[in-house]
Amino acid sequence: MLWFYRNIWITNLLGGKETVFQAGAVPHTQSRIMEGWECMKNSQPWQVVVVHKNKYGCRGVLVYPQWVLMAVHCKDPSHDLMLLCLTQPVQITEAVKPVNLPPAGAASNQTGTECSDSGGPVICNDMLQGMSS
Repeated sequence: MLWFYRNIWITNLLGGKETVFQAGAVPHTQSRIMEGWECMKNSQPWQVVVVHKNKYGCRGVLVYPQWVLMAVHCKDPSHDLMLLCLTQPVQITEAVKPVNLPPAGAASNQTGTECSDSGGPVICNDMLQGMSS
């Protein structure tokens, strides 16, 4: 099932600060992932965040100029992945470009591969391997 939004903005998550909301009485002690580091600007040009009615939604990865792969459980908990078709293709620049997709049949998560998670796509050896949220 494909979900369509009327207004979608693709933004570079690294260009601004994201507010972190926490529930409960535990004090906020660190504003980033444990053992994580701040990415350089434009180093994750495939990273997408969906903004709907001025609210941040799920994150995803640009897989083609008009298609975003997302973890759909932000919209519907009974499904895992969603392909979001944009109303028009994005303009490809150094700051906005699709992620490299592995060739069909390629093995993933091989021992010794370098992987990273930037809050949506899981990238190993510069190729998309999965999604997190």
